Amino acid sequence: MKGFGNKHRSIKKKENLDKSKIINEAIKYHQDGNILKAAKAYQACINQGLKDQRVYSNYGLILKGLGNLEEAESSYRKAIEINPNFAEAYYNLGNILKDLGKLNESELAYKKAIQIKPNFAEAYSNLGLLSQDLKRTKEAESYYRKAIEINPCFPNDYYNLGNLLKDMGKFKDAEIAYKCAIKINPNVAEFHYNIGILFQYCNRFEEAKLSLRKTIQINPNLAEAYNNLGNVLTQTGNLKEAEASLKKALKLNPNSAEAYNNLGNIFAQIGNLKEAEVSLKKALKLNPNLAKSYYILSTLNILDNKEKWQKNLFSEDILTNQIEINLVDIYFARANISEQNCDFVLSSIYLEKANNLNRKIHGSNYSEISLKLKDLDQLSKKDERNFHAERQLPVPILIVGMPRSGKTITESILACNNELVKHGEHQSIFNAISKFLNSKENSQSKSLYDIYIENIELEHLDKSFISNTSPLNIVYTGLIASQLSKAKIIYCYRNPLDNIKEVYKKNMGSKHTYSCSILESAYIWIETNSLMKKYKKIYNTKIHFLNYDKLVSKPEEEIENLIEWLDWDFDSKYLKPSLDQTTKSNYSRESGIINKDELHSWKNYRELLTPAIELFNEHPELKSLIA
Repeated sequence: MKGFGNKHRSIKKKENLDKSKIINEAIKYHQDGNILKAAKAYQACINQGLKDQRVYSNYGLILKGLGNLEEAESSYRKAIEINPNFAEAYYNLGNILKDLGKLNESELAYKKAIQIKPNFAEAYSNLGLLSQDLKRTKEAESYYRKAIEINPCFPNDYYNLGNLLKDMGKFKDAEIAYKCAIKINPNVAEFHYNIGILFQYCNRFEEAKLSLRKTIQINPNLAEAYNNLGNVLTQTGNLKEAEASLKKALKLNPNSAEAYNNLGNIFAQIGNLKEAEVSLKKALKLNPNLAKSYYILSTLNILDNKEKWQKNLFSEDILTNQIEINLVDIYFARANISEQNCDFVLSSIYLEKANNLNRKIHGSNYSEISLKLKDLDQLSKKDERNFHAERQLPVPILIVGMPRSGKTITESILACNNELVKHGEHQSIFNAISKFLNSKENSQSKSLYDIYIENIELEHLDKSFISNTSPLNIVYTGLIASQLSKAKIIYCYRNPLDNIKEVYKKNMGSKHTYSCSILESAYIWIETNSLMKKYKKIYNTKIHFLNYDKLVSKPEEEIENLIEWLDWDFDSKYLKPSLDQTTKSNYSRESGIINKDELHSWKNYRELLTPAIELFNEHPELKSLIA
């Protein structure tokens, strides 16, 4: 009995060794990347009835790679049946179930994996992705943070957390998360790309440029990076470089509707309307639902309602399957076309729809702007320190005013002077003021002028003047006047109702969101105009009031006054400036002046503007402005 028994155990031992050999051989094939042989070896193990969790789990991985998801699911379930405490099998099953769209079952599988293995970082990470897909953002954030707590050296969790926080509007936290991912692995193009998109959304264009250029350095074949770099360069006025970047995007991806749209936007801005129309129509051919292309086309004054794109624009189909931010573009485009067809009632309806929806998406920055005006007014008292042992550097000319008040054409008039650098909406003054205010808090003594000059490109420092039309200049006027002794400030203003109407008509997106409310725009106009009158009394010779309405009706007189105030020699060239496209649509090439029909056009929108009219009528000193 002993001998038989001993012989039986010997056979069993040999069988176990043979099974282990087969399994190990299959695993070795798998580890070496020989998927075909590994799959055959795993199948052979299964055919022989070998019940080993590794065989079914690894075979499931191969089946998933081959796209056989249902078979992969069965294989993982068999692995779990063999070993109910196999956390990795539950994790992989969760991945398969997610791919199969069985999201609730996938969640249970991940949670079971974590129950078995509480420090399973990958399971927390994938639970975060799943929760994000299910729009359970708070849960997703907690899962990502738990994964990071367990394994703080895995960059993808920071990256996924950054994406989630960006979508949640937590931009500062998103930036921190992206930077952590980049610190761990600085050679992943997607990390730099997404933080670049974040900077772009936050209007931090210089940082966006750096991040997108780094993306391209790592992956020079990423069309989306060139496309978004083109967008940023457009925002900062680098139109030639932007055009080159977008053409590179189209070379890499000739079917990119977004790149054609963005290229069309550039052509529109430089006045090449035919090329703009061609590019935008190409964009719509590739993507007939691309809302932004309809909006830009609507600004080109193409008066032909037989155009296919215009028919599509007013169709019901165009409204289906559009996210809210795209509907804003559609409604603004419809308003523009309706106005061009002199249907001001219909235009008003679409303007209200567009602005109400934009307000819903972006909220309002009225309180923020109003508070800044008050706070910065308190900082505008003259500092007794002598900041300016003046150097021979450009004289800053800051052009301030509400949006759509004539700042762009004013800068174009000034740019006729060859000694002036036209800086547009460059962020140099904003960046300088931010640093200056921070330095005051830290008791540092660097002057605003010195900080400003540090933000100017070296090639511009040999010029005599440098102009800037940044929208926030109006907020910082008092501070600029008190701290920049060299600065000259031009305040552009116009009939307030024309101004408010034009602001309301303009698709501002996330900028100047007070503009979505007629009443809030009216309050901002009153507050800024009141402050500018106050500053004019204090800094009389430094501030010039430019009346846009007079610039339109009596251009020679208004321009001569401006040039005389600047102490420049008057020349007829100032009467025929080279205008940007935003102004050209209202410009009379024959007479060289702005189209007078634009004056008092608010009357076409009298009902829409009722809240502003009533507000101005409450102030006797303002009544004359809206006569």
